[in-house]
Amino acid sequence: MHNSEFKAQIQEVLKNLISETWEMNLSTTDPAIKRLSSNEYDTIRVNRKEKDKLIAEVLKPIQQCIIRDYGEHTASFMLSNRIMQQIAFQGLSELPKYRQTMLRQYADELKIVSPLGA
Repeated sequence: MHNSEFKAQIQEVLKNLISETWEMNLSTTDPAIKRLSSNEYDTIRVNRKEKDKLIAEVLKPIQQCIIRDYGEHTASFMLSNRIMQQIAFQGLSELPKYRQTMLRQYADELKIVSPLGA
């Protein structure tokens, strides 16, 4: 920062960014991320509850079956917490077919009627 050449580079970048903000009509006073309305917040909260319920009532029992049959290491590979979150938000369609088949078989075994896209 004490180098005048570096200082000039920073000032040029800053000047370009400021001109871009004017071209894009961005506010200098409004926050970049708007606060959610209470309806938007309620919708997000309800969706989150549904996802958590799916994980607790469907995916966790299936994970326990995988642990029972194949062990904890396989369960953490086949149905980790991250994968459960992915399933809760995106469904099974993004998973490989063998995982989809296995999850549906365990859901049938547990007599779980689930929104897994059977």
